[in-house]
Amino acid sequence: MIDQPFFWAGLILVAAGVSLQAAAYLAAALQGERRARRQGAAAGTPEGLAMAAGAVAMLLAVAAIVLAFWRLDPTLPFGYSLRALVWGGGHILQYLHVTGMATGWIVAISVALVTVFPARRVLRILLWVLLPFMAAATASYLVWRPEELLINHLITILTFGGLGAAGVPVFFMALSAVMAAGRPLPWASPLFGGTVVSFALYAIGGVMGLIGFTQDTRVPAHYHGMVGAVTLAYMGLTPMLLEICGRRPWSARLTRWQPYLYGIGLLGIMIGMHWAGGHGAPRKTFGFTWANAQAILGMNIMGAGSVLAILGGLAFVLNMGIPLVTRRRQC
Repeated sequence: MIDQPFFWAGLILVAAGVSLQAAAYLAAALQGERRARRQGAAAGTPEGLAMAAGAVAMLLAVAAIVLAFWRLDPTLPFGYSLRALVWGGGHILQYLHVTGMATGWIVAISVALVTVFPARRVLRILLWVLLPFMAAATASYLVWRPEELLINHLITILTFGGLGAAGVPVFFMALSAVMAAGRPLPWASPLFGGTVVSFALYAIGGVMGLIGFTQDTRVPAHYHGMVGAVTLAYMGLTPMLLEICGRRPWSARLTRWQPYLYGIGLLGIMIGMHWAGGHGAPRKTFGFTWANAQAILGMNIMGAGSVLAILGGLAFVLNMGIPLVTRRRQC
């Protein structure tokens, strides 16, 4: 964060822009739902509901930050006040990306395996379960001051509770759909590859969040797993979206291998950080005065994984970006 007027103005404009987009999506979704009911059509799809839940999360996250700013103690040190300001909103944004990841899984499995995602009614119920947790996290700023919520663990409990109650069952439903596929699995498809690697990072990162979750590098190991799972779900969808726009990825080979390269790199980062943290490596600490041989080995594994992840990320940017800035190829 930069304490500069133009920087703050930019943040406000970004918040206003994404809020307008989220509100517009919800308005369009409600209109479509009413139109479907008048025509006697079936209820909305689970992926549509997931995107709507993500839009609600975006609006509630912005509302939480506004409430925190309104109730923030002006005498707090600048760094501490920033943390208190975005604590709740940042946690609520996790709901946005989990619903986005779930949408990616649903679409990817349906398209790549040419199947219907199982138990769609149960899936809709699970997505509705997220809403009261998100609303409670935002409403808590009307009861407690932001600096109190920073230390009383309520926001953390609501986030873990909501995402655990809905996200974990959705993961197992998606995994069961893949395992029950009555056809050879399309490992060369970026839709399928990105989804499977996303599954792996989500599962391993989730377990890491339950084991040794103290203030060492095991915490960012967990973070990299969960954020990486979301990123891979988005990456897997991108080639399909690019083709819908009338363009194709720059390299078919990169399209096949990029999700695996990026995912293996992230897995190396996670294993290395978790290993080092288990041998005393503190998070957010400069230098190696704390280090022993085992911790240094773990950090070297993290470094090797970082190289692979960077190469995978660069491959994605080039493979998806070059077709966007060059003349469209005639089919």
